Amino acid sequence: RNFYLILGHGGSENNRALNDALKIMLRSNPAFSDAMIALIPVWKLGVKHWNKSIAKHDWHAGGLETSLVMAIAPELVRMDELELDQEPLWKLQVEHPDNYQHAEKIVDDEFVVPRLTQRPDIKVGVMGFPEEASAEFGQRVIDDLIEEGVKKILELEQKADGVYKEIQFKPEPLIFN
Repeated sequence: RNFYLILGHGGSENNRALNDALKIMLRSNPAFSDAMIALIPVWKLGVKHWNKSIAKHDWHAGGLETSLVMAIAPELVRMDELELDQEPLWKLQVEHPDNYQHAEKIVDDEFVVPRLTQRPDIKVGVMGFPEEASAEFGQRVIDDLIEEGVKKILELEQKADGVYKEIQFKPEPLIFN
């Protein structure tokens, strides 16, 4: 009755949507009344590598992600064909991982939900420094992810008894402002 969901995609909207959907499912579906669901983003495992990459704004298809692919499926990485979006687009994407998004509304009003798509002027989407990638680094990241992931799952398995217990509730900040 324990479910471990390893989130490998770092898009902020994916993490929020999955987290919210799991909370709603646990609240509304009695089939999960004794189930434990753990949502484990990969960037919270092997933290030392991810923290360094995040600190230098190495996001999508950057050095860390390219290193992972080099270690797992090197034939898919063609560094001789490496392309980046032209300035200032590349820099914009490196500044924040969600800067690739393009927002549109039928009416520009705070109550209207925007449709978010990829900016049409972004052609490549590399958000980081893939030229720094290596298969050796990718393997170190993978080894750490596996070690930390197994450690975390074993820790949770030891504590899980299928009984929900009250914990301190810390509501999100007020949305009224």
